[in-house]
Amino acid sequence: MATADGQVVLQLSAGAEANQVGITADGSNIVGPRSFRIGADGTIRLLDNVNKRILFFDQNGKVTRTLRLDATQDPIDFIVNNAGETFVYGGDGGPNFQVLRYGPDGKVTLRLPVSLGVSADGIMLTAAQDLLLVQGNQTFWTLLHQGVTVDPKIQPLTVQEGAATPRSPVIFRTTPGENGTLDLHAIGLNAGTSGEHFMEIGGVTTSLPADARFFNVDRAMSLYFTRPSAEDDAVDVWRVAPDGAVDGGAHIVTGSCGTSWRNFYVDQGGAAWTMCVDAQGASVTRYTLQDTTGQPLPEAAAAAADVAWKPGAVLTAA
Repeated sequence: MATADGQVVLQLSAGAEANQVGITADGSNIVGPRSFRIGADGTIRLLDNVNKRILFFDQNGKVTRTLRLDATQDPIDFIVNNAGETFVYGGDGGPNFQVLRYGPDGKVTLRLPVSLGVSADGIMLTAAQDLLLVQGNQTFWTLLHQGVTVDPKIQPLTVQEGAATPRSPVIFRTTPGENGTLDLHAIGLNAGTSGEHFMEIGGVTTSLPADARFFNVDRAMSLYFTRPSAEDDAVDVWRVAPDGAVDGGAHIVTGSCGTSWRNFYVDQGGAAWTMCVDAQGASVTRYTLQDTTGQPLPEAAAAAADVAWKPGAVLTAA
């Protein structure tokens, strides 16, 4: 797999001004932006957790909106839904965690207590707009289902293995296949919140390494798998057609940026993105995946393929 050359599309210095990000450094321990996402319109959204705000940038790197997070303690992750509401996961000022929902006007409209006894590292929405608490992009708990808050006492019982995405109504789970292949299972959700109510609705077998894991789908419903590279600080990413054929991918060297799933993103068009944080600030870089001959892969088609995991909601948020 060829090493991809990236284009830095956003460079932010350390500070508290409109076009800066908060950075605290104590020796080698650097704290800065923890997560970012790319909107359907190509905008960049970045969690400036030190300054307790979310910054929204247009495709030219200009700040178009700032969402203050004054009601949030120690923000960890965020996601924007199709209604323009923003969910923010973080500490509640004590030993517990919570998710706050901010309306488009910046006011808190919902508080969801989190009582799992675990420190998850992110949140996710499904296409049905169910809100999930996520660990490592491979384990999740349900916090909000069909608009109804899941009782904190019930939250631990909803734990499941798999990855969710706001671009599909199903949960994706990867398992080792035969002869070194990898199986992808698309698991449908019904009205329940417990794993006992999950139903398998389809599967794909591909020749990817057995330690690759599902990451996301694009707007055309092609599949993306990733794995941290064993050779260096890098991420390998593959684009797989709905029938299981590997279209191409890239070897993306992340270096000191790390290989956390919160520092990596695949947008709806099929480009890969990374976020790097150091003592000087933060940068966001875009990468184009390549086919097996080294040519750039085309942008994902605008229409979704007719597959079991096709969208169940309008793709406007992420």
